[in-house]
Amino acid sequence: MARTAGSSGTVTRARIRQEAARLIARHGFDAMSMRDLGAACGIGAPALYRYHPTKTALLADLLTAHVEAWDAGFATMSTLRPAPARLDAFVAHDVTFTIENRVMAQVAAHGWQALPPALLTPLMRMTTAQDRLLRDILRDGTQDGLLRVADAAFTATAIRQMVAGVNLWHRPEGGKPLAEIVALHQEAARRLAGAVG
Repeated sequence: MARTAGSSGTVTRARIRQEAARLIARHGFDAMSMRDLGAACGIGAPALYRYHPTKTALLADLLTAHVEAWDAGFATMSTLRPAPARLDAFVAHDVTFTIENRVMAQVAAHGWQALPPALLTPLMRMTTAQDRLLRDILRDGTQDGLLRVADAAFTATAIRQMVAGVNLWHRPEGGKPLAEIVALHQEAARRLAGAVG
């Protein structure tokens, strides 16, 4: 199948990412074929290889775009003071991003293990930077006497795992409003961090 007339490479790349994420979330990475992806995108499988030379390169591209979008969304909030306000902002962003990117969150939850070290290592550096940001918030708050955290790494992991689990129970149809879900997670994160006051 030829590429849709009038579509640009950027539009096609976005369509490939969207359909690949949907297929991987539904069937798993191993079960998704480039032929199926091409059919879902309305292009021939050989054309996909102009964008991604391998299926694992496609997965790495999906995960990289996902992590970069998270980073871009938090960048403007990362300088908030004091630390509890930054913690609230971090959790609000993490919860909102996870819910609004439900399909990619599913891909990210299981996709890492399919990547070879050469593609996995740069992504791990990016996610480690996110974890370090949360640990720094917890340490800053502890130093300022506004948080009480005995182990910043452990507490950061607990908070991020709590947020990652939101898609296991939250349902977009008829569930709690996003603002309420965010507030519940912020309260739980503050408790985990021993927020004072």
